[in-house]
Amino acid sequence: MYKNNPLEEQNFRNVFVSGKNGKYLITGEIRSKMNDFFYIVEDGHNELIKETKAMVETEDQLWSKFSIHLDIHKKLLPENGNITLYMYAKNKLGGMIHTYPVVLEKFSKEQS
Repeated sequence: MYKNNPLEEQNFRNVFVSGKNGKYLITGEIRSKMNDFFYIVEDGHNELIKETKAMVETEDQLWSKFSIHLDIHKKLLPENGNITLYMYAKNKLGGMIHTYPVVLEKFSKEQS
């Protein structure tokens, strides 16, 4: 398990990734004023998981916990490259805001 911390964004924090070979658990915290967020997973060329909406139970606190379970078929995993999860909110026009990238796993041919 490792912590992914590319400069803490204002709506996501304490994001951790565990798992490998297409099966991942992502946990973290999101500002409680947001009761939902979206995510996609891609390998830099292909979208492996299309936009998905995640719901969060808020408890009138500044931050609420979330968890995402992902299962990506082994045939979709790259031989070389990264699988990245992008979490984000949407503005009133439906555009992505507060994007938070999380590298799920790095693959290289030498590992095979």
